[in-house]
Amino acid sequence: MIELTMENLIQIPSKAGVYRIFALRNKLPISINRFAKIDNTGLLYIGQTSGQTLRKRAYNFLATSRSNSNTTNHSGALKYRLLPIIQQILADHKLYFDFEICENPLFRERELIGNYKSIFGECPILNK
Repeated sequence: MIELTMENLIQIPSKAGVYRIFALRNKLPISINRFAKIDNTGLLYIGQTSGQTLRKRAYNFLATSRSNSNTTNHSGALKYRLLPIIQQILADHKLYFDFEICENPLFRERELIGNYKSIFGECPILNK
C-alpha cells in the first residue's frame, strides 16, 4: 500500500485498473463497523479507472478529499470530505492506496464490490 500524498503519486502507474482507498492510523487499519460484521482492513472505497489512469484517479481522489478543495471530480472523495461523521470516526488517520492493473477494470471493480458485499452485507462506506 502507498500512502496517498502528492509526493507518492509518482509510485502509481499510468495504466488502467482498479484501486482501493484505506484509512490507517499509525500504519494500522482502522476497524469500521459494517452491517454484517466489522471490517478490520480500513477499506473505504473501491474504484476503477473509467478511461483514466490509476495515477490520475489517485490524484482526483486526493485533490477532491482535501478540506480546502473546490474540486468535485471524485464522488467517493467528495463524500469523504463532506460527511462529518466519516471524519469523526476516522479521526487522526491517513489515506492509503493500493491497485491492481487489469484488462477490464469495470468488471473487476464489480467483482471486488460484490465480494465485499457478500462478507459485510453492504458496499464500502464511500461507494454508497
